[in-house]
Amino acid sequence: MRTTDFKNIGNDKNNFGLLRLLAAYFVLISHSFAVLQIPDKQPALWYNGKNIIFSGVGLSIFFTISGFLVTQSLFASDSLKQYLWKRLLRIIPALIVANLVCVIGGCLLTSLSIGDYFSAKETWTYLLKNSTLITNQFYLPGVFGNLKDHTVNASLWTILIEVEFYLVLCFSAYLIVIKKWLYLSCFVLFEALRIYMTVLNNMHVKALDLYAIFTFGTYFYLGSLFFIFKDNIRFKWFYANILMAIALITVYTFLEAITISIFFAYCFIIIGTSKAVINLKGFDVSYGVYLCAFPIQQIVVSYFGYSMNAWLHVAISALFATVLGFLSWIFVEKPFLKKKLIVR
Repeated sequence: MRTTDFKNIGNDKNNFGLLRLLAAYFVLISHSFAVLQIPDKQPALWYNGKNIIFSGVGLSIFFTISGFLVTQSLFASDSLKQYLWKRLLRIIPALIVANLVCVIGGCLLTSLSIGDYFSAKETWTYLLKNSTLITNQFYLPGVFGNLKDHTVNASLWTILIEVEFYLVLCFSAYLIVIKKWLYLSCFVLFEALRIYMTVLNNMHVKALDLYAIFTFGTYFYLGSLFFIFKDNIRFKWFYANILMAIALITVYTFLEAITISIFFAYCFIIIGTSKAVINLKGFDVSYGVYLCAFPIQQIVVSYFGYSMNAWLHVAISALFATVLGFLSWIFVEKPFLKKKLIVR
């Protein structure tokens, strides 16, 4: 029996919206324990001597679904120009608004005078760098100065990586549409490089974020491949069990990171395309929740202190982030997405 339905890809009759929202909450949970300075107390799955934390699972979900749906968008676009226009509308408007709100709201949270705050160069470079994705700036002058971690929005780094892979898809368009098996070969080379750089040589170069690029790039690439080869792959839980067995067999080998990624990504696509749909009725609030959550979490801990219960912190932060996520979707994201076909 077929457990997935690809006819509903691209509309709201699938589980991708729900999965992305859960992913946003997973990241929020990990961040609550982090901002309370108790990251080691967060719930985690133990696997081969490593902890699999909520944020890791959440980001893996985000990148897998993004690779899948963005590749679908590439196929559905009339041109590369239209594809890039769609990506810009999906990412940039809400990002600019979120950064602008942080800059304006920062004047209420800074230890500086309002004049000094708005005259500081870093106030405006925060808006410029984070909105144009030139690079990330995580601090605003004097904001959260009473906290141990002064970060305003720690979630922004993942958006920069995701946009990089949007561009990779753009440059790979010919291979994706015409030479899909060659595109698969590129994935094999990517994973070989990942093994060499991050496994065999333990090369976690923070300045270049290589580890994050290879880890989440793998999930993005897998999502993309699953869409491209959707007519050649059977998405059933029976095969998911086989992939899980392979992942367990390859534990303690250099293939472990790849096999576990394939297993998880495969499961995410099964759930996302499942016929057992929980419909969010067109409210795709996950991006807004993701953008707004961390600043809210910092505000909550600045008011209640580090002694507050972690799950209470999660609940309060999730409530306000969800409200702002709805506002972002209704007043920013949805109106801009209606303009996606004006470029051909």
